Amino acid sequence: MTTAQPFTHLRFQPLLSEEAAKDLRRISKDVIREAASRWAFKRCLSPLDPRDEQRIWNLCTYLLDSLPSALLDQHKVLTEFVGLASESDPLPVDHVFLALITFEEAVAEVTIKEGGPSAGPILAWLHGFTLAAAYGIVKKMGVPVSERLQEIVREPSPLVRVLQMLEQPGDLRWIALATFDGPEPTLLDAALWDPATRRWTSAPRQEELLEEVRRGLKGDIPGIRTVEIGRGLFLAVQGPNTARSGAMIRQLCQWARVMVDGCLYHTPAGGKACDQLWMYETMLQIDNALLAAQTLFDLLYVCAREVCLLSGFQRSALFWYLPVSQLIQGVLSYRVRQEDILRIREPAANVPLFHRVLTEGKPVYVEDARPILPAGYIDRFRLTSLVVAPVLAWDRQTVGVLLMDRGGRPFAPDDRVLRLVESLLARVSRALGPHLFSSSTSLSPGPPAASLTHREHEILQLIADGLETKQIAYTLQISEYTVAEHIRSLLRKLGAKNRSEAVALGFRRRLIR
Repeated sequence: MTTAQPFTHLRFQPLLSEEAAKDLRRISKDVIREAASRWAFKRCLSPLDPRDEQRIWNLCTYLLDSLPSALLDQHKVLTEFVGLASESDPLPVDHVFLALITFEEAVAEVTIKEGGPSAGPILAWLHGFTLAAAYGIVKKMGVPVSERLQEIVREPSPLVRVLQMLEQPGDLRWIALATFDGPEPTLLDAALWDPATRRWTSAPRQEELLEEVRRGLKGDIPGIRTVEIGRGLFLAVQGPNTARSGAMIRQLCQWARVMVDGCLYHTPAGGKACDQLWMYETMLQIDNALLAAQTLFDLLYVCAREVCLLSGFQRSALFWYLPVSQLIQGVLSYRVRQEDILRIREPAANVPLFHRVLTEGKPVYVEDARPILPAGYIDRFRLTSLVVAPVLAWDRQTVGVLLMDRGGRPFAPDDRVLRLVESLLARVSRALGPHLFSSSTSLSPGPPAASLTHREHEILQLIADGLETKQIAYTLQISEYTVAEHIRSLLRKLGAKNRSEAVALGFRRRLIR
């Protein structure tokens, strides 16, 4: 099992002003009484084992008592909370979430009544804190992913390759994929767990194992569970029915269903079975990249680069969609100048192509982009044919738009390519979910910058707007020497080598617009 702490990759930044933090400390005295009342009500509605009831309440009161400490060190409080929840005899995950819900409800209720002007910032901080705790619980108590994907042995069995990406606790004996669309099942693939090496190995297609699968599908053997993941396609597992093995099976079934769906998008050319295997490998490649991603920035980079390459395109640009203001903001690019993409900030209604994709919610092919994109973009990026695809959250809400082309040359993709793009982005969308609303959400791949002064913020924004040193000095009515000093300071704080990199980091860290 991996020993990495669940919050080592989270970067908590102070979201509350000193005044709001003071108000939260003040009202925290009334929160425990509110939480106790709510917990008593929940116990009446959902009777639990008395021992579990006490442990859930202990988790809730730990968060309540640690509220002042969380304002100073969220990482420490959340790490201790996850440790308490996942001790030697861990509670079920839904019980831990019950403690989190009770905590958040109580703090929110008292904040709304007594928080005054600070209520909004406190509620925003509270929600991010609770979601970060939930993410830590899922990461710690769910199915841990191996941190050494590059060391996975290239087994001939696709099932073994997938299993090697998981840190297996060793309570399962074998896992098999089988079809059962006739009188007898057909074993497609099987993997055996070797306790000595703590690795999965390919299982020979033995009659004994096939017989166990057959009887397991009929329910004749205790300890063998089967899950249908497609029409006539089953995952069979032999081993004790524990919470951890159950989580692992659910994850494998989810991956298998997505891979099957990906294959359904493809019609084999010339009847070659290797074409479906290619689709299967493509889905595994995007999963590998997503599993290795640690931050929101990493996931978006996978979206911009891997989806582009796996779909057969040569360059891409990713834009974030702001639903309230209905703006499109450049975020990332692949084989396109990053600074040019970051400068793009347009109302979605002004770009008919984006508006169409946001409305339809699926990839769109455009043979000639000139009639539907501003002329300035056509000339600057040498645009002709394009594929434009929405990036969706798990609730089917559009959070971004991905543009891809073949280096400015005209092209005409078939339906297979568009369906592949849609399938790949569906995988990205599922991975984005836990990152989108966490308090750690940041587009920055590096550590947070030292605090910029108000003047440094102003100058960084003016640099992003395209002003040179002399123009900045005139705008702010200060000397060019002073401007240069401020630029040197903000470059040092951001860890940037030049102005272009400073602007890119400023956009990613949401320091500028």
